[in-house]
Amino acid sequence: MFINLWQPIITTLLFTVAVIAIWQSRNIQKREFRHRLLNDIIEWATRVINWRSENRTVFRDMASIEDVTLSQRRIHAHIAEVLAFFSSITGLNKYIEKVSLTFQQGLLEDIQKLIADLEAFREFNEVWSNALFNDIDKGQVSMDMREKTDKADGLALRIKESASIVLEKVADIKGKEIG
Repeated sequence: MFINLWQPIITTLLFTVAVIAIWQSRNIQKREFRHRLLNDIIEWATRVINWRSENRTVFRDMASIEDVTLSQRRIHAHIAEVLAFFSSITGLNKYIEKVSLTFQQGLLEDIQKLIADLEAFREFNEVWSNALFNDIDKGQVSMDMREKTDKADGLALRIKESASIVLEKVADIKGKEIG
C-alpha cells in the first residue's frame, strides 16, 4: 500500500526531471548551433579582411614599376587573382546572408552592405581587367593608372570597414548571448 501511494509521485518526479533535462539539452544545442553560425560569420569576415590586408599595396607597387607594359601585365594578373578570390567566396556569401537571418540586431543589413561592397569591388576589377586585357592585346600602353589604383584602394578600404562592422556586430551578439 505504501509503495502504491509513492509510485505516482516518484513517476511524476522522474518524468519532470527527464523533461527538464531534455529542455536544458535542447537549449544548450540551440545556443551551440547559434554560436557555430556566428563563428562561420566571423571566419568569413576575417577571411575577407585578411585577404585584402595582405594585398592592399599591390596596386601601388605594380603601378610604380618602370616598364609600363610589364606593370600592366602584373596588374592584370593580380586583378585575375582578385576575381578568382571573389569567385571562390560567392557561394559562401549567400550562405552567410542566409545564416544572418537567424539573428536580429541589424546583422543582416551589415552583411548585405559588406556583400554589396565586395560585389562593387569585383565589378570594378572585372571592368578594369577587361580594359587592361584589351590594351595589352592591342599593344597599347596606359601610362597613368593612379586614378584606377586609388579607386581600387578606396573600394578595398570600404570592404575592410564593412567587414569590421560585421565583426563588431557579431561580437555584440555573442556577448549578449553569453552574458
